[in-house]
Amino acid sequence: MTPWNPRLETRRGPIYTALAEAIAADIASGALPSGTRLPTHRQLAKQLGITVGTVTRAYAEAHRRGLLSGEVGRGTFVRGPRAETPKLLQHDPIESGLVDLSHNVPNVSIAAEELRAALLWLGRRLDPRGVLQYQPHTGSRRHRQTGARWIERLGLPTHPDDVVITSGAQHAMLIAFSSFLEPGDVVLAEDVTYPGVKAVAGFLRLQLEGVPMDEFGLRADALDDACRRKGAKAVYVLPTIQNPTARVMPEARRREVAAVAKKRGLVVVEDDLFGFLPSAPLPPLVSFADPERSFYLSSLSKAVAPGLRIGYLRAARSRIPALANGIVTTSHMASPLCAEVATLLFEDGAMEGIVKKHRGDVKARQLIARKLLTRWVSKRSSAEGFQLWLELPSAWNSERFAAEARLRGVAVSSSESFLAGRGPAPEAVRISVSAAPSLEALQSASATLAALLTGAPAAQPLAQV
Repeated sequence: MTPWNPRLETRRGPIYTALAEAIAADIASGALPSGTRLPTHRQLAKQLGITVGTVTRAYAEAHRRGLLSGEVGRGTFVRGPRAETPKLLQHDPIESGLVDLSHNVPNVSIAAEELRAALLWLGRRLDPRGVLQYQPHTGSRRHRQTGARWIERLGLPTHPDDVVITSGAQHAMLIAFSSFLEPGDVVLAEDVTYPGVKAVAGFLRLQLEGVPMDEFGLRADALDDACRRKGAKAVYVLPTIQNPTARVMPEARRREVAAVAKKRGLVVVEDDLFGFLPSAPLPPLVSFADPERSFYLSSLSKAVAPGLRIGYLRAARSRIPALANGIVTTSHMASPLCAEVATLLFEDGAMEGIVKKHRGDVKARQLIARKLLTRWVSKRSSAEGFQLWLELPSAWNSERFAAEARLRGVAVSSSESFLAGRGPAPEAVRISVSAAPSLEALQSASATLAALLTGAPAAQPLAQV
């Protein structure tokens, strides 16, 4: 509970409205950040020398204005404004002449023929009862079997009854978090992380806190310390080709992080969107964690195409009803039509071919980018991923470099986009090699970035450039 001492003597009107106004003012000024737990009615009444009923009326008024939330037995929390959707999650039309390496999207042409074949087959044999009617909220048995098959391919033995079908990994994250977290709860993540978790935390009014990483990913000792200091309920982690740094967490570190989670009673939410890319994959982190307190999410947005919007969420069977409630509330069900297309890709063996082509494409793209940018590629940034994490020379800061690169026709992602919590952002940028429309475009964009990195920022302020 954060110490809070509202000043009421300068405010007019009834005391309860003055107190509600003080709450609003302190939220606006940042004195009461989102997620702050306020004193109990009795504590605040004693502190201010007013009646408990007056505090109750003030809290009710602040709740009516959308400023507070609370539950019996848990307390009263500051809601604050919902966070805006991170810019990296917004896909606007690409500017003419711009090579956009800022969005971590797959080369969608890789799966084009396989998708076309699946759609043609489905068009000839479509059974409306199978894919055009309402389905169970968690997905049909057939589609959950496909999800279990995909997750097992990623190294985690899975029963179909432990899988729910979602509308992509972002949806999976939302329903997982909402199934066990409440406004004000603390979620830990790597200190630079996927912006999607920032969006979900803001939407659910959770407190997202960053945990330091090293070259091997999330530090277990730092996680333990953060749990002790913050009273966290969950940790969100990307052990394989971490977004944005592209680091791969070794098995020993995965075991250490899982051990801390067990000791502290943390729920582990593992995001394994890129688990299909490594040629020698490691066991998922949740395979070492408490299965009753683990969520594992994947999707086909990176492996096939973002437009397919099919995700697979694995959880303990006891948690499936709560996840089903989340699906009912947010989408009623994932698209059975999309889920059927995904299943067809598995049944005719096309998925293995798609994964193989992705690996070959990534290898070619990484070679091109690294040949020109290797001096700045972060240590242990995987050569099997869609992205590279470039550590900038001391003359540059992240936002300035991203702005200068855009002026030269290349869009990259500044580190501020990935910052969890409130710490300083590292001077680095992410580039998505898979996003370039062609190998030639990637070659040209990499050369532009290399030239910029070997130079220095223009002497004039950016607005005058």
